[in-house]
Amino acid sequence: MIPMCASLPDDRLLIFVGIGGFGLLAQFLRGISTRADWLPRLLFWEISATVLYVVLFSIHLVISPLSLPAAPSRITDFTDTYMKHPALNLPVGAEISAQTLVLVNPPGALMAAYLVQSRMAEGLPLPERTWVLASGSDWMEVYRKDEQTLEIQLHNGFIFAEMDKLYRSPTLPMEIGQQVELSGMTVTVMSLTEEGRPLKVSFRFFNPLEHSSLNFLEWGIDSYVPFAMPEIGATRFLTAAQLSF
Repeated sequence: MIPMCASLPDDRLLIFVGIGGFGLLAQFLRGISTRADWLPRLLFWEISATVLYVVLFSIHLVISPLSLPAAPSRITDFTDTYMKHPALNLPVGAEISAQTLVLVNPPGALMAAYLVQSRMAEGLPLPERTWVLASGSDWMEVYRKDEQTLEIQLHNGFIFAEMDKLYRSPTLPMEIGQQVELSGMTVTVMSLTEEGRPLKVSFRFFNPLEHSSLNFLEWGIDSYVPFAMPEIGATRFLTAAQLSF
């Protein structure tokens, strides 16, 4: 159970622990009900064991099975709120199939990664490709340099949240001027944090930002909304996403 304590608490983590727990519980309940020879014969122990027997029997064999269908799952509530529902209710039309979906500040890169799968499972139209510019787990400045370029600076730098570190190890620092070439966009590291993580990044698109092939969205309160594109030379400040878990 020790490794499980390093993750977010949820019932699903108890599956493997439960396999062993089933056997121990069954041995105990059967031993008490049949007065097995291996049980102590002390009166105090027998009274305590009988009370525990009634409690465990009631919880695991009566209350638990009856309440299971209605038992909420924290992880399911979380994924529905920040992954599934926002993906299924994107403010897009049928033209999305010919567009690149640009998520400026999703709550986290991990949550944005499930967007395509969620829509595919429901048979909804998919974007030609999806790009995530920055994690909305931190507040950021979005500066429009010119007709085709956005520069984003995060308060604590990119790859700061623990979930975002799933996509790049802290042991792989980047360099100023380092570029990533995508089909339709060039990403350039402009400045770094002390740990070598990108602090300010330039995103230069091959087409003007208002081009019909690009669909920019930003994270609202609990869903994606059309991104309010700043004018050339202007800066927008986006607050960090407030997640509840």
